[in-house]
Formats: sequence, C-alpha cells, structure tokens
Amino acid sequence: MALLLTRQDLKPYSEEMAAKADVSKGAFVIDDEEDFDLVLVATGSEVNLALDAAKLLREQEVRVRVVSMPSQELFLAQDYDYQDEVLPEDRPVISIEAASTYGWNRFANFCIGLDHFGASAPYKVLAEKFGFTPEGIVDQVAEFFSCEDDDDDCSCGCGCSCGCEDK
Repeated sequence: MALLLTRQDLKPYSEEMAAKADVSKGAFVIDDEEDFDLVLVATGSEVNLALDAAKLLREQEVRVRVVSMPSQELFLAQDYDYQDEVLPEDRPVISIEAASTYGWNRFANFCIGLDHFGASAPYKVLAEKFGFTPEGIVDQVAEFFSCEDDDDDCSCGCGCSCGCEDK
C-alpha cells in the first residue's frame, strides 16, 4: 500500500480506471480507444493532464490511448511483448512531463516538457505560460503533426508524408 499526496487539485480516477492501474509493470494503459491514432504517456499529476487533453483530442475525432508510466525502469524491465502492447511501435507516442524531458525520448516521438529552470509564479500561471493545460497540450500535438507538405500519406498517423514520424 502507498499513500500518494499532492498539493495540486487533481481529479480522482473512476473505479473502472483505478482498476486498470498496475504499477508493478512500470506503465499501464489507463484510458484507451479501439484503433487509437496516438498515445499520450505521462506520470504523476501529468496523467490527469493527459486524460483531459485526450478528451479534447477526441472532440477533434482523434482516437487516443493514455498511458501512465510511474516507473520507466520497471517498464524497461518488462518483456518486449508487454512494452509493445502498451506503447506500440506503429503509433506515435507523445510524452507529457512538466519537468525535464530527459529519458522520455526512449519512449516518445515527441516530448512535451520543460528543459529550463528559473521561472517563478503560481503553478497555474506557469502551466498556462508553458502550455501545460489541456488546450496547450492539444496545440503542441497539433503543431508536432503539422507539416508544409501537401501530400498526406504518412504512416505515423498524422496524415502527411513530411517525415514527421522521424521527429
């Protein structure tokens, strides 16, 4: 048993969502859609942010899987089949981490995070400024998948052929 505390105003998981939690494997699917287009992976309080961003993406008809990854090390210790089941190689993965993006590139095609220090303000002000709101995440995802190429036969799920799957 663990007692996990935060100063942030986070929404509790539903019973159904909480039943999916298996921290022993380091990462688990917490919210899913059949034939999903992309994966949002996060840890800690950013999981709530990923869930809220997923709702907004779904309103834009983007099918989303949300993965909670409380331990990268435990996840990497799992066999390949489990890792690929959670984070399939054929879908784009976007990590969300309000701290450094260090290490997330092992799992994600695009890492949303802060790699600088020194900003000081109430957390809601900083979240807005640095795009750590559901709308800010959706905007960053859209920017990542935007391209200047008119051809749209890319296999990364974004609908283009500009090579963004390699970003």
